[in-house]
Amino acid sequence: MNYQKIELSNGEIVNLDLDAKRTRCKKCRELINFGLKDNGKYIPLIKINDRYQYHELKDCKSFGVTDSERNIRQQENNEEYLSSL
Repeated sequence: MNYQKIELSNGEIVNLDLDAKRTRCKKCRELINFGLKDNGKYIPLIKINDRYQYHELKDCKSFGVTDSERNIRQQENNEEYLSSL
């Protein structure tokens, strides 16, 4: 594990494993890293403009999104994934 201390957009400091595999949010398909807090709990993080922040339901792009918008995003994510192979 290759942990690095990072500062979140709210000023909180967490450890981020730079070698850890990223995953996607099941709702909005945003790429998520997991940060480790000092209390030993993992938190989902997203990167926006070179800064990390919590990925919460209120921030989730799927909140209030129509099915057609969700389908378009899913197609874009699928194309992005295929092009990365």
